[in-house]
Amino acid sequence: MLTKEELIAKAKALGITHDEDIEEDDLNTLIEEKENPKSKDPAYLEAELQKVIRKRDEAKADKRKLKEKLDALEKDLKEARENAADPEEIKKVKDELKELKNFKKEMDDKAEEEELKNKTEKERLEVSFNKELKNFKAQLEELKVERDKVLEDREEELKKAKALNESLRRYTLESDILKYAAKNDALKPEQIVKLTRNEFTWDDKEETFIYLKKDKKGKLIDELTVGEFISEYLSDEENENLVRGSVKSGFKTEKKKDGKSSNNNSLDITDQIKKEAESRDLDPEVWAKIKSKQDEKLGRNKKKV
Repeated sequence: MLTKEELIAKAKALGITHDEDIEEDDLNTLIEEKENPKSKDPAYLEAELQKVIRKRDEAKADKRKLKEKLDALEKDLKEARENAADPEEIKKVKDELKELKNFKKEMDDKAEEEELKNKTEKERLEVSFNKELKNFKAQLEELKVERDKVLEDREEELKKAKALNESLRRYTLESDILKYAAKNDALKPEQIVKLTRNEFTWDDKEETFIYLKKDKKGKLIDELTVGEFISEYLSDEENENLVRGSVKSGFKTEKKKDGKSSNNNSLDITDQIKKEAESRDLDPEVWAKIKSKQDEKLGRNKKKV
């Protein structure tokens, strides 16, 4: 059993604050609660708080009962005086009343002391409980911030991976177009890449690029591989100027009535032609020739209809 001086020293080491005239039992209780690992458990703190509240309520109830008894005795004394009762009886009642008042004062003092003690204990428990709750909320917030950072980093990595994957797909597509263009005797294979690279769609199921061939009404009629499309594209007569060995010389000229020569296939390089050529990374004159061929074919198809 520790002496009071030893208990005070131990309390100081544990960081416990107390009144100088604290009883040894109360000091020992504070030390035991401090050393109890449950003192940091919110559920334990709440249970202890409820105990303190119950003790306070019980003390208040006892105080009310005592007051009711005192009021009854005072009433009896008053009635005895009014009725001029026996002096001995009055003295007896007065003595009982005095004893009861003394007892009441003693009980009131004890109740007040207990209430103050309970109030201090309650406040201590509330502070400890709120502190643990605050720490828990802070830890929860840190975990949330850490989780959001991990999700943000992961999303950024996925975006980079997606961009890299798309870049590799486009590179593979352009390499295939270049290969099949050369295989089909394209005059400038790199030009075929610029003209056709945007015609293809990625097929997730087959994991490759395909060309969706449609009829005049927009109905899908076939799916072509890169090699099949390039072969068909360069076999089209409107693209014959893009194939080696089938390029025809210059433009036809004819004499006007005034004897001057005229370029029958002169090209009108408009701003629109220049804009479209620039978007395809092509020479405006080359694109104008291709557009001219396409317009001629469109005109022939309309006449057939």
